[in-house]
Amino acid sequence: MDKFSLQKLEEKIKARISEESPGLYGILDLNCKRLGKKSCVKLLLEKPEKFVEVLSTVYDEGTLFLIVRWNFIRPIFEMLGIEDYYLEESLTELLFEDPQEFKEKLDKLLNDFGKRFL
Repeated sequence: MDKFSLQKLEEKIKARISEESPGLYGILDLNCKRLGKKSCVKLLLEKPEKFVEVLSTVYDEGTLFLIVRWNFIRPIFEMLGIEDYYLEESLTELLFEDPQEFKEKLDKLLNDFGKRFL
């Protein structure tokens, strides 16, 4: 993903989180930068296992699952023009079960769909 697309994605996710829960993005991103040395979006894309590890210090798994699905995965799907809630949920589950496979599948989605939408 090029720098422009990453910035666009980060802006979309920040706007989504700020709209739903003002202040939440700042808290999440502060933790990601403090413990993961990268923004939450970069961690999700590059080191998903670290993304989960960092945010698990703030939320229990059930709450974190919902936060990730609605505030990170859903905006990615929206930007890619994908409206498949089963795939969205499956990908979110995969993040928690097998972060490396999640990364591979997300990379494929971004490469396949991103050229048209990002």
